[in-house]
Order: sequence, then structure tokens, then C-alpha cells
Amino acid sequence: MRSMERKVRLAVVGCGLIGRKHLEAARDKPWIEIVAIADINLAAAEAVSKEYGVPKQFTDSAELFAQPDIDAVVLATPAAGRAELAVQALRQGKHVLIEKPSATRAAELERIRDVQGDRVVAFCTSRFRFLKHAQAAAEYMQSGQLGELRVIRCRAVKPAGRPPEKEPPAWRYRIDMNGGGIWFNWGCYDLDYLFGITGWKLQPVEALAQTWGADPDRFPYSGAGADGETHGAGLIRCEGGAVVTFERGEYVAAPAEESWQIVGSQGALTLQMTTANKNNLIASKFVPGTGTVSTVIWEGDEDRGILHDGPLLDFTKAILERRSPSTGLEQAYVTQLALDLMCESARTGKIISVSEGKGRL
Repeated sequence: MRSMERKVRLAVVGCGLIGRKHLEAARDKPWIEIVAIADINLAAAEAVSKEYGVPKQFTDSAELFAQPDIDAVVLATPAAGRAELAVQALRQGKHVLIEKPSATRAAELERIRDVQGDRVVAFCTSRFRFLKHAQAAAEYMQSGQLGELRVIRCRAVKPAGRPPEKEPPAWRYRIDMNGGGIWFNWGCYDLDYLFGITGWKLQPVEALAQTWGADPDRFPYSGAGADGETHGAGLIRCEGGAVVTFERGEYVAAPAEESWQIVGSQGALTLQMTTANKNNLIASKFVPGTGTVSTVIWEGDEDRGILHDGPLLDFTKAILERRSPSTGLEQAYVTQLALDLMCESARTGKIISVSEGKGRL
């Protein structure tokens, strides 16, 4: 029997907005069967079960993990405690898809690695690499036309608009619930996107960074209990001498700017990770006798729906095809290590290096 002739029997833990997105992505896919959901809120689980026609509902995730008719689980729960859920699911023989951020700290991924076995573990930080321009960029990188990697750059800052009418969710800027603030909400995407397009060749060695929390007059945007970063900038040095310059901010008192760039010794790629339906990819290169020239090497429409569907579809097909997912445990560890180094540098005011014997799964 060919692998794609059987189905992945899937369960989703967490019936909030993101959990529903995964259920929507799985619906009507011929290779996926949704068999169970879990949420600590019984009413929420029952409502979602009715909406999507899911036969089994649980309020205890451990009970769900013990079900023999479940092959794989999606963990669409807050980051705090999610690593423990992943460990429990893997011990019960389930494949696991983990929502963003991948973890609150890299040590959590080490725990998951210890019990992974031959199961697929995938991460939703891969979302933006399913966009067409990102795939074109990855192919261009493989051609080697950029030469030696030198600078990988992200600057994505958003100004404050009108205050939200509703109080924002508590978890978005709480270290105890999410690991951090904007770096964990969006920086995890930036780093996965850039590291993935460059073929996961970058290995962080040390970092220097600074973060800033919410100013009191910005609490209507972040929530009064926010203790995570709303703005931060860092420099990550990688093996081989390449550096990542990274800035992410939200509700800042500055104009909006979003730019991502990969610069090598012979050329560069200029990208737009977040965009509307139209996008393009610009390649620059040095031409002897002429100088540096820039060319649009891809342009077209983007399928924004793939941002929600991509990780789940890739995860389930990786199970059936017995291959690695777009972002697996080893890749997630690299991006989480970069975040860890920057967070510790910001906390201590020092350059933080990967200690001897650490930095690899």
C-alpha cells in the first residue's frame, strides 16, 4: 500500500482561534481524519466538536494522548506547559505538531528530543516559508549566487495605532505564559524564515542584544500585566563569521518599516515576509565592469491561506511519506537558541556565547 493511501488520524489540543484554524485546514483533506479534540473548557470542546463533526472530546489531554486510534496531535495551547504536553504525547507514541513559539527556552526542546524516538515533531514557526516567494528565495540560495553569507537582516517595527477596544490577550506579552513578548510572537517567524531560506546553514555562536518592555502609556496595547519585550534589537554572530542583525518592535513611536535581506559576498536577496496578495523577490549581484545590479527574479500572487494550512499539511504528509518536516526539532532548536542568546544578553547586559558542548541537539 502506498503511504498516501492511508490516513493520519489527527487530534487537536486547544479549541481557541488557532486550534480552529488547524481543524479548518484538516477539514476535507482526504489523507486526514479528525478523530478527537481536547480543551480544559468543556463547553468550548463541545461547541467545536459540533461545528467540525469531531467524534471524541476530552478535557484532559493525557486521556486524549492515551487513545490508541490517534496517530498525531496538534498542540494549539499557550507556550507555557506545551513542552510537557509534547513529552506526554510522544511517550504515548504520537507524532506532534507544536504551535509558535517553538518553546519558551531551548532546554524544553532538549527534553522533547530525549523522548522523540522515530516520531515526527514539527513546528508552526515554518509558516512564512510556505509562501511562493520564500520557496523561490530558497531555490535561489541553493544556486550559490550570493557567495559567502555575510549579513542576514531583519528590521520589522510597527507604530502604535488607535488603542484596541478590547483588552488584549494576557499571554502575548507575559514571560511566564509565552516565554517573552514580540520576539516570541513574531521574532520566531522572522528567524525561522531567514534561517530556513538560507538552508539552515547558520549556527549561532554569540549575541549582544537589548530589549525594552511596554511603556506605561502603551499598556492599553500590551496589557497592564505585560513584562515581555515590546521592542528589541540584537546582533547574532554565527559560525563562519556571518552575522544576523535583528530588530522587532510593536507599538513603537516610529514609522512602520518591514524589511528582510540576505547579503553575501557576491549578491543579495531583498524579501518581504509579510505582504498583501502581491509580492516580489529582488536579487542583487556584483557584475565585474558594471557594478552592483538588481533584478526582480520572482513576482506574483501569494496564497495567504497557506500561512494557516501549510504547517499542518506539511506535518501530516511528512508522517505519511516518512520524511522530515519543513521545520523539525533540529531546526527549531537553532532559532530558539538564537532567541535564548539574545534574551540572556538583554537581561544581563553582556555578550552571551554558546557554552562549550551546547548549541546542538
